[in-house]
Amino acid sequence: MDAGERAFLWGATAAVFFAFIFNTLNGIIVALIFGAKAGEAFSAVISAPFVEECAKAFVLFLLFFWKKDEFDGIVDGVVYASMVGLGFAMTENIQYYGKELLEGESAVPPLYSCCGASSRRSRIRSSPA
Repeated sequence: MDAGERAFLWGATAAVFFAFIFNTLNGIIVALIFGAKAGEAFSAVISAPFVEECAKAFVLFLLFFWKKDEFDGIVDGVVYASMVGLGFAMTENIQYYGKELLEGESAVPPLYSCCGASSRRSRIRSSPA
């Protein structure tokens, strides 16, 4: 397995695992202090972007220090960083679509959401009543 494949695999597994653990902990801590809604909002809006990017960078640094001989220049770093990001995005998208399939009424809402339109369930939740 070369470094690009290893970067993809680590982005799809290790970075997602670290991000899940730390996002969950941050959400729980804020929820205990400020309430469940605040914890949910903090976890999604503030913690998730920071923690996820740090997890991907951490995996890239591990790869760099573990396999220095694989890094011949700046382009290698860009390629490996892209592979880590692609692995992370793949796992995250599978999680989002799987969650929508389990909570949704059919397989159609994920098709709408991947095309940029919201699903019927989210329109119902956000409609003023």
